[in-house]
Amino acid sequence: MQLTGAVLSDPISAIGLVRQSGEYVNELLALVPRAHELLPKLQPCHSIAGHVQPGFPCAGVPVVVGTMDAWGGMFGIGVARDRQAGYQSGTSEILGIVSPVVNPTPGIIIFPPYRGIVFHEAPTQSGGAALDWFSSIVGKHPAQLSAEVANAAASDAVPLFLPHLQGERAPLWDASSRGVFARIDSRTGPAEMARSVMEGVAY
Repeated sequence: MQLTGAVLSDPISAIGLVRQSGEYVNELLALVPRAHELLPKLQPCHSIAGHVQPGFPCAGVPVVVGTMDAWGGMFGIGVARDRQAGYQSGTSEILGIVSPVVNPTPGIIIFPPYRGIVFHEAPTQSGGAALDWFSSIVGKHPAQLSAEVANAAASDAVPLFLPHLQGERAPLWDASSRGVFARIDSRTGPAEMARSVMEGVAY
């Protein structure tokens, strides 16, 4: 809006408010006063929203509508054709696959089709965020913890870690779920716990 004066979004970013056709669910919007008035118009993510207005750097440069990070990230790792799958690791962890075959599965998000591409995604809640949390607890940078884990000998003192620090998304979608360290004994120290955090996210 600031760059172009246009207020637009795309159907992918509006998931939950749109039909598979990519249009708003009017019956849902009718439940909220002024929803139609306040929500942005929807355009395909590759559409040009407008051009950078005078007074900004790069004035005149076209600006596309864009889309949500996780969905757009699949293109970034080269996943765009049927039967291709991808894994994005960051603050959270996201597994995704492209397939025209739709088998509704609890906990899995199926995005509206885009140019024949149908993404099925399963985003978790805490990936790298779990390591950031633990690093703040022990006062060590995540890179330092990673190095210590890489150099540590294998040990059966590594506990099991469930990374539900802020509830969990796929496949549970349970905001009340909480994390846990299990099987801690007197040999368990910061290095073992750091490894368990990393393994818990990977598992």
